Amino acid sequence: MVGVAAGVRRTAWWRGRIRTARDAVFDYPGSLLTCLLGGYLIARIAVLRSSTLKVWPDAFSYAYRDSPLWDRGPLVSFTGHAPRLWGVPLLYALFHNDWRRVEAQWAISTVAWALLACALWTCLRGTAAKAVASGAVLSFALLTLVTEWDFTIMSESLSISLGVVVVACFLLWLRTGARIALVALTAAAFYWTFVRAELRLFVVVLGAVLVFLAWRRRDLRRWAVGAAAALAVAVGWCTAIMPNVLGTFSGYTATHLSANSDVLMFRLGNTWGINITIYGDPRLQHVYEDELGMPKCPAAAEYARTRPKDFFGLLDRFNSCPELHAWADRNGDAPVSFALAAPDQAARVVWNVAPRAFGGIDNYGLYGDAKRFFPKRIDRLMFHPSRKGLAALFGSLLLALVAAWATGAFRRRRLLTVTAVVLTITALVSEVAGVLYLDIEASRYAVQENFAIRIALLMLAVAALDAFVERRHERRAQRPAPLEPAVTEPEVAVPTPRHPADPSSLPELAGAGTSGGAQGAS
Repeated sequence: MVGVAAGVRRTAWWRGRIRTARDAVFDYPGSLLTCLLGGYLIARIAVLRSSTLKVWPDAFSYAYRDSPLWDRGPLVSFTGHAPRLWGVPLLYALFHNDWRRVEAQWAISTVAWALLACALWTCLRGTAAKAVASGAVLSFALLTLVTEWDFTIMSESLSISLGVVVVACFLLWLRTGARIALVALTAAAFYWTFVRAELRLFVVVLGAVLVFLAWRRRDLRRWAVGAAAALAVAVGWCTAIMPNVLGTFSGYTATHLSANSDVLMFRLGNTWGINITIYGDPRLQHVYEDELGMPKCPAAAEYARTRPKDFFGLLDRFNSCPELHAWADRNGDAPVSFALAAPDQAARVVWNVAPRAFGGIDNYGLYGDAKRFFPKRIDRLMFHPSRKGLAALFGSLLLALVAAWATGAFRRRRLLTVTAVVLTITALVSEVAGVLYLDIEASRYAVQENFAIRIALLMLAVAALDAFVERRHERRAQRPAPLEPAVTEPEVAVPTPRHPADPSSLPELAGAGTSGGAQGAS
């Protein structure tokens, strides 16, 4: 009997959960989110069916090409003996052709953006703010400069998607307290660490936030500490294997240089004619040679000045200077050292590359052959690689911050506003470091930071909108009701009964009096 009763209770519990979920999906305002998600899914499917794959030369370092010319060794190594960190190659290894890999990337990306839309819907209170936030996120996910990354064999699509999942799960965890959201957050951030090495900065900041929450909130302490410990393991593991990855990478480049030396080669000469180069600018050459200790190579310097776009000719001169080669292997990726040694020159490099880095389009154009869903002018409204586009982006960010402060959103919607501020600061630091590391392909190498800034901008804007509407409703509720005019009813004349002077004139009283008198006489 006890087992039967327990089974009945479980059945009733599940029925209640299903009924609650059904009401949340089909009853207003939840039905509005359901319609948005349905339209979004249809649009994403249309983009998938009408787009084509674009394969770049470095795809062979992420996925096997089934050719002895390109397949040069294992691509998945948990100890770093592969040209890339194992995150993306492991996903690609599950599928046997590139289009299946594209479909997997597309599916992960579709779910990630939908999850973020649901998270923002949950964090907001007013229906207007919910609809604006979710609709804006889902529309953003349909922009060409977002969908393009799903249709190429590189790390950017997975990097973007896992970053979006991390933000969404973080919001859901703190808003609802659901432990499954924290587990998903930890798993996504752990895997995210092994997609691109520069993402360690985001993971470190996330771990610091978890430690802060464990210190401030006793109810979250145990689970937050566990998640932070898992992320610390991921960062340590990634850092430990990166030297092996950088060394193995040399077998997969046209230069046959290590990753550090390869980066320095791109900075020595102006191959594309757009970036500021070391040998092309006496001030930068002075900083590198006299302050950072880069050995001098007169042959390479002279060749870079006379024939700046001949990359392989410069490579021959570079290889003829063994001291420069050895220094590049150790110090080729030194953005922090460069910024500390010459902050003015570092600022000049960032200023030169910023329109392309924050505008989402560099000298390569689109990296994936995605079919446009919105008109081109909509894409250019959100991503414009120019000084005007840069000013519009940061001007909008500043206005959103002011609006959030003025409406009290930093107090009323603290989760969204604080998350947006931390996300913006982290993304800016990471993007500046990335530009100083390598100022070519700026929109590709800074893509996750670029999207993070725009997501933060949206979060600030909808938090301000929600707080403004809430304050307005509160003021209306506190306003005293207007006094109603007094209504005077018409007087109604009530007839007054007659009181005769002689009570004996009434028949009843007269009879009663006669009877009483007779009784008294007798």
